[in-house]
Amino acid sequence: MRALTGSSPPRQRQSRAWLRLRLVALRAQKQATLSADVEHSPNAAKARGIDIVQITILGPRVDEPSRRPEAPESGENLVSIQQIANQLVEWCNAGKNFDVMRTMYTPDIVSVEADGQETSGQQAVIEKSERWAAANIINGQIVRGPYFNGPNQFAATFKFEVIRKATGKAETLEEVAVYTVQGDKISREQFFYEGDH
Repeated sequence: MRALTGSSPPRQRQSRAWLRLRLVALRAQKQATLSADVEHSPNAAKARGIDIVQITILGPRVDEPSRRPEAPESGENLVSIQQIANQLVEWCNAGKNFDVMRTMYTPDIVSVEADGQETSGQQAVIEKSERWAAANIINGQIVRGPYFNGPNQFAATFKFEVIRKATGKAETLEEVAVYTVQGDKISREQFFYEGDH
């Protein structure tokens, strides 16, 4: 009698490995066949009791080439608009609005208010925002987004809880800001809101 050592004899180990490989091959073949059936005749697949949703979950067809993201064109920066937009939202939610302006704006940024008034230049835009901050006590700020539009624009919504220093009146201010990115910096911001800000 053989002692129980917990290991299988070599022939049994080989047959298990062969069975595993065969099972993988059969699954791949079945997936390819099912994908082809659904593509050519979804009704035939349903008649065989195959749920089309299950097939799409299985993955792409075996003979379908994989798609790779396109490489950036020459001159494009490696920093993505998603990274820039997410950093802006994160920093503003942390109250670091002026850090955004100092580090993420181009030197020739253009800022457009809802009334159409434009301010050009990074330092001028920072000074405009400093004047607004000095006229208000900011008790809270929530920034949502980003929301993307094409390859170089995104938007974020801002909600401020402020007290106007001139009147002592508490207000909730809401606005939409649309940003344009050039390279890896923000080159334009435009604000949309109701009333005075």
